[in-house]
Amino acid sequence: MNYRISYYSPQGHAKELAYAFRQILPSRTPVVDLAAETAEVCDMHLIGFEFAEPKFDKIPQQIQQFLSKPEHKDILLFATSPVRTDENLRVQIERSMVPFLPKNCKYHGLFLCQGEVYLTVIEDLLRQTEEKPECEDEKLLLREYRKGKGHPNREDIRKGWRFIDKEFQLNHL
Repeated sequence: MNYRISYYSPQGHAKELAYAFRQILPSRTPVVDLAAETAEVCDMHLIGFEFAEPKFDKIPQQIQQFLSKPEHKDILLFATSPVRTDENLRVQIERSMVPFLPKNCKYHGLFLCQGEVYLTVIEDLLRQTEEKPECEDEKLLLREYRKGKGHPNREDIRKGWRFIDKEFQLNHL
């Protein structure tokens, strides 16, 4: 089996996960930044991306284009989210991904963990809550964003390793 990890990572979270996940795959597994080049098709493909805002129907265009290739055989997705990472959100994201998955691929699921947001986003929200203290939505987002500080972290990576190990039956962990 040949593996490949591809990612689109404006904030660096998916890149961090990609290189961490490479540690449990064969040593020659290539890691490719989809912003810089197009990854080749392979047997087992891990594809990562991140959400920069809480709009989970906005799958990055680079990921949409890459997934549209019908040659993909096995696909496992990984992503980071600036807000909650519960099962309901994971299912919601997967539903938005289905139209982009090649019809004949074996889909192994989505590993989702929290990611940190840009400091400027937090600063903007702080300013908004100061200007309009009655805005509960902004306060809720601010709390969620603060929880994301330092993510993805070691525990997120360990959970990702377990997910990959189980889905690809690597028996490493």
